[in-house]
Amino acid sequence: MVDDLVPRAGIHLCGWTPTHLDAEAAGVCAGCNHRRVPFDNNQAERDQRMVKVQQKVFGCWRTLTSARRFARIRSYISTVRKHGHNPLTTLRDLFDGRPFTLPETA
Repeated sequence: MVDDLVPRAGIHLCGWTPTHLDAEAAGVCAGCNHRRVPFDNNQAERDQRMVKVQQKVFGCWRTLTSARRFARIRSYISTVRKHGHNPLTTLRDLFDGRPFTLPETA
């Protein structure tokens, strides 16, 4: 069992060999040098984290309708953040009748 945890010659636990690290040094170290670079690169995981917290706190969703409402609100907030807007300001604008719309693409 313990032998499974010991890396063999040429095989690294994380899948990166020293050659890979040398070639991708700027990308590997970007998280250390720039605060805006996220620790992980999995945006979908971060978007779903709040749903899992909600389930842990309350145990489950009482109705499918409430789960869909929660997902719609979280999706709106996530989209607003990805476009660099303040979520609270944007929600206030939404309730004032001025919803956030995606910018036009060329």
